[in-house]
Amino acid sequence: MLQRNGARQRLLFVLFTMAAVGCATTGPAKPIPLAAKDMAWLRDQPEIVLIHQQTPQPFRIWKTDYLAPFWEGLGYPFALIAVERRREEAKREGEQIRTRYSVADPALGAKARFEYELRSKLGFTRLRVVSQPVAAYNPHQLADSFGSVIALDFMTSSWMLSSITVNPLTTHQYQLRYAVQARLLQLEASKYRGERKPEAVAQLLRSEDSKIMWQGICYATAGGTPYTTSDTSELLSIPEAFVGTQSYTLEEWTANDATLLTEKLNEAAEACARALLADFSG
Repeated sequence: MLQRNGARQRLLFVLFTMAAVGCATTGPAKPIPLAAKDMAWLRDQPEIVLIHQQTPQPFRIWKTDYLAPFWEGLGYPFALIAVERRREEAKREGEQIRTRYSVADPALGAKARFEYELRSKLGFTRLRVVSQPVAAYNPHQLADSFGSVIALDFMTSSWMLSSITVNPLTTHQYQLRYAVQARLLQLEASKYRGERKPEAVAQLLRSEDSKIMWQGICYATAGGTPYTTSDTSELLSIPEAFVGTQSYTLEEWTANDATLLTEKLNEAAEACARALLADFSG
């Protein structure tokens, strides 16, 4: 019985630890494939709007928790408290670096690369790029802002530096991990669009015809091969391609106004844009 309880506690600790990290390594939804017949229809659209979401997840710096076995031994409540403490520490240190060095949201780079590939390789010409991020996420909310139109939106669903160091006596080495979501939306504006109304009324009057036509999520690391997955639970096994091959100290990542960090984030975003476009175009 004691052995089973100990195994259960270890399993719960691992799951809750991965859940805490998971908010920064998994996308908000599973991919939706695009039907091949829709490509010709898309080219005939009078306009496709490209937008990007305000990033919902802060940049994080995840350090190795050498006290994890100690908290695990104290039991589930203490392990959960330790996970929450790590989450807040990772957020605080990550946001300090992001603001200090003005690190831009990589979704901008993903959107720009996707636009370039759409124009140069797929022959899309009627594209309109919106430069400012949007706060709305639900299709019916976006329809209130943009009206009846086809839209492509991009969102950074995670970005972080994660320590791979297991020896507390050695200098921490960190790997970059990045995830971005892209969606093709068919927006249909409500006939009440533009009218001032309470939110409860707006929910009743919203258009139910707005929908997600296609959705993809890409994961990338510095030195790894970007990939898209049909099931976010696959990340629990940490595929080799996701682990990557490049790691640096925090000082190296942030040297010269975080030049290396900015460069690798942009590379990851552009690589993901190309991978998503391959899924998008079939």
